[in-house]
Amino acid sequence: RGSKGIGEEKVPGQPSARPVTPGKGPEVKRKTKQQREEEAKKLKEAEAEREAEEQAQRQKEKEQRDKELAERRERERIEAERREVEDREKRLAEEQERREQERIEREHKRALRKQNLDVSQKRLTDAGLKMLDSSVRRNSAFIKKLSKISPESKDSILTELKSLNLTRYISEAVQAVVDAKLKISDISAAVQVCSALHQMYPEFSRMLVPSLTK
Repeated sequence: RGSKGIGEEKVPGQPSARPVTPGKGPEVKRKTKQQREEEAKKLKEAEAEREAEEQAQRQKEKEQRDKELAERRERERIEAERREVEDREKRLAEEQERREQERIEREHKRALRKQNLDVSQKRLTDAGLKMLDSSVRRNSAFIKKLSKISPESKDSILTELKSLNLTRYISEAVQAVVDAKLKISDISAAVQVCSALHQMYPEFSRMLVPSLTK
């Protein structure tokens, strides 16, 4: 019993005081609750900030997409207008070219018709024809070419015609022209060749017209 120190003598009827352990007790518990509340508040604030940042990022991305879409639509509009202008200019150029071609063809037809009508004074005489080549070989080869008249062969046929005497081969020439398998693109060349034959040999057109109307 002498081990108790001074002031530690137990008083009858009074509970003995327990020593206070650091970190425990009501005051410590209140601080811990306050800290939890502060941490929860901070978490909510951080979550709200994160959501705000994500919302801002989504808005930024949406604005960027809208901007790109508007730019693409503007480029498409400009490209469509450019193509429309090009197509319109192309159609105008084609129309002008067609009209010019028609004008040239009309003038050519008028000139060709005039030549065909005024040909009587320009035809070669019998003496002039006798100076041209009347060989069977060359004339037969030429008549074969008449059955294949085309824009590509027209010039060579007209050139060769001027060097030949077809007096004895007119009926064969007429038949070759009548039997020719002409395409629409060959008609103009065939007309020019027939006109040249008519201008040299009057009997050619007199035999050709009935053959064509059969």
